[in-house]
Amino acid sequence: MRVRVGMLNRLAYGDTVYGPGDEFDIPDEAAGNWLRTGMVSPVEPLSDAEWIALVTPEPKASAPDPAEYAKPLVKPGKAAKSAPRKRKAGGVCAQPGCPEFVPDGGKCPAHRRVSSTTGERYRSSQREVPKGRRTAFARLSRAFLREHPICAGEQCDKVNPLVRNAATETHHIDGLGLAGPRWNDESNWLACCKSCHAVYTGRDFGFGSH
Repeated sequence: MRVRVGMLNRLAYGDTVYGPGDEFDIPDEAAGNWLRTGMVSPVEPLSDAEWIALVTPEPKASAPDPAEYAKPLVKPGKAAKSAPRKRKAGGVCAQPGCPEFVPDGGKCPAHRRVSSTTGERYRSSQREVPKGRRTAFARLSRAFLREHPICAGEQCDKVNPLVRNAATETHHIDGLGLAGPRWNDESNWLACCKSCHAVYTGRDFGFGSH
């Protein structure tokens, strides 16, 4: 489309500067944008319908109303449900040499309480701790550790007392833990850090026993 610059306007198009009354050609698809500025007018007269069609901007696509597709995640006053856990894939028993298939993975019932390194059963699986003894020992252990705040385990005993770990757990020297007859005998206790206690527990096959 060929357009004419308005009498009070001056504009640049491409590499040329046009003054009032100058004419130049613009692409037809850009004519509407130029005419809407009011700085140019078409050289050839347009009908009312053609003028309206050019200067009327195309309607923009409106964004969808969130209310039409948004759904509340949870009902008011209720917590969101966590995603269900995926079930473990089954496989052969984790105990070396055992061919039994375990649907949920891990070890079969026969080896579930057996050490994978020695093949021996954990002693903790054969112990029965009387009711209330764990609570009583926890209270006694806290008092014992306040009196013995430094680890006396064999690992920490090799280092300078000034740099030993703090004692955080009480170990039963006889290896019988809370199921033994000396569960509350302080002469059978040893103040340990977590690392030293783990060494004693693994050696006794206590699997978490005190």
